[in-house]
Amino acid sequence: MIAIVLSRKDSGESDQIISFFTEEFGKVEALAKGVKKIVGKNSSFLETACLVDAEIIKGKAVNRVASVCLIDLFKNIRTDFTKLALCGYAVKSIEILTEQNERDKNIFNLLKSFLEFLDFEKSVYTSCLQAAFILKFFSMLGYEPELKRCVVCGIGLDAEKKNGFYASGGGVICVECAQEKINVGENFVFCEKKDVESLASILKTDWKLINGSELSKTAMECVKNFIGYRSERRIGSFEKFAELAKIS
Repeated sequence: MIAIVLSRKDSGESDQIISFFTEEFGKVEALAKGVKKIVGKNSSFLETACLVDAEIIKGKAVNRVASVCLIDLFKNIRTDFTKLALCGYAVKSIEILTEQNERDKNIFNLLKSFLEFLDFEKSVYTSCLQAAFILKFFSMLGYEPELKRCVVCGIGLDAEKKNGFYASGGGVICVECAQEKINVGENFVFCEKKDVESLASILKTDWKLINGSELSKTAMECVKNFIGYRSERRIGSFEKFAELAKIS
């Protein structure tokens, strides 16, 4: 089966549990016997973010990796710190926020296209790409942010007024409803029309065009709050990632 390696965890002295995201079955875990040995034949093909063709034998208690054929190592990612950081965040997000054996070809294609882009592109600019990946991914999980109408009253936003982004409500909020939320102590981010438009754009745009775009600090704050609220399991803070990856 065609798969992308998400992670590998030690199991005993020489074995590891490999987590794959497969095109056919979604996330699958399998035991790779002897993979930690120096002569382990599959070890180099099971690095995180490798695209492989894996033969996985289903077992009663645990699946087993029978063989692995490398399709793409994405070697250019592995020699660039910024690309590695972006790749790691994307892979970690899918590893943590998906369940085993839930097929989703869209998520597989999203990750594969992102890795292919990072591998091919000479220079990448992390902040916008990171936000775009995570918003696209969450949209596929069923959490696409509402960016056209107020999530409270349903009325279209007035572009002449300063509206808000209401993370716990799932999207934008009009100024009138925002005032009501302020009165009861709820939090949201005030944002301009251009901030909302930039978020809508990266949801629908391909990686190359996104790479040449910029997100304002306000738009990034909207993304951070949205993901933080919608994610039941932490995938790492935006601030820590920004420092690690040296966001430009």
